[in-house]
Amino acid sequence: MATRSPSNKKVTNRNTNVPPPARNYADNTQAVRRMPGVTYGEQDKLSEQQKIAPLPKVTTPRGQSPMRGQRVPDNLFESTRFGNEPMTSGLPIGPGQGPAVSQQKAVNDLLYQMYAMTGDFSLLELVDFE
Repeated sequence: MATRSPSNKKVTNRNTNVPPPARNYADNTQAVRRMPGVTYGEQDKLSEQQKIAPLPKVTTPRGQSPMRGQRVPDNLFESTRFGNEPMTSGLPIGPGQGPAVSQQKAVNDLLYQMYAMTGDFSLLELVDFE
């Protein structure tokens, strides 16, 4: 049988200074709710699911207000205003108009700015001046 070392003889459960685990006496879950327009058999299944994994009692989160300058759509499900424009318009792939600034130009600008800051000629060699 192993013996205790003299350094930890005075350590007991009483003096380790660890508080007991918190007890949850308050019910913090939502009540089981019925969904309208669901058949009886489906309602039983949904009620069982809610009992197994109850949701916490929280208020419904409010949507964030749109940022300044953003337009809130009047009707989210209305037809598009740009019917003839391909879905990939503005992207560097697929049909339609590509991005406004070419990626190569953006990379060239970044490399040139890095060269201007550091003076490293190896960065200048990477810039495509065409």
